[in-house]
Amino acid sequence: NASFSPDGSRIVTASEDQTARVWDAASGQQIAELGGHSATVLNASFSPVDGSRIVTASEDQTARVWDATSGQQIAELGGHSATVLNASFSPDGSRIVTASEDNSARVWEFYPFRDLLVLGCNHLNNYLIANPEKLSDLPACQTAERTLAAADTLIAQGDALAQSGEIEQAIKKYQAALDWGQIVNPERRARLQSTP
Repeated sequence: NASFSPDGSRIVTASEDQTARVWDAASGQQIAELGGHSATVLNASFSPVDGSRIVTASEDQTARVWDATSGQQIAELGGHSATVLNASFSPDGSRIVTASEDNSARVWEFYPFRDLLVLGCNHLNNYLIANPEKLSDLPACQTAERTLAAADTLIAQGDALAQSGEIEQAIKKYQAALDWGQIVNPERRARLQSTP
């Protein structure tokens, strides 16, 4: 089996040598080797939107997803009990369908890692806003809206610290809020909040 990338610049081939290979369509030079299957690779195809991923189907009862540039394996789709004859992406690239000799077809949700991070961050939005120290550990979750909202939490935390006399800790909270876009003078606000 062989197929072109969406833009026609690359070709992926499937082989009995247990690999798939990516080639430059113009020069014929090999770009990447997709090695990891333990049996013949029967089918290989590019993701339809940007050609950044490749899915392979193999006699080893798995399908695998690969980075089309580096050749690194991204995911193994295991679960069939016989040869996987074919695997292909949905038109938007978010799902993969596999067909197997075990008399089943399976649909797999597939999200690139970055998309999974975004989904996770969105799911944890309220938690991250209420816990800015956790948000600071997750740069991928630090959107402008989320950090600005978390900065408000930092200011409230700083106010509580200043009011209880913990001026240095309050200044640290205000400084973090300033770093995340809230306009605040840390030292001045700490003094104002600590005044009875």
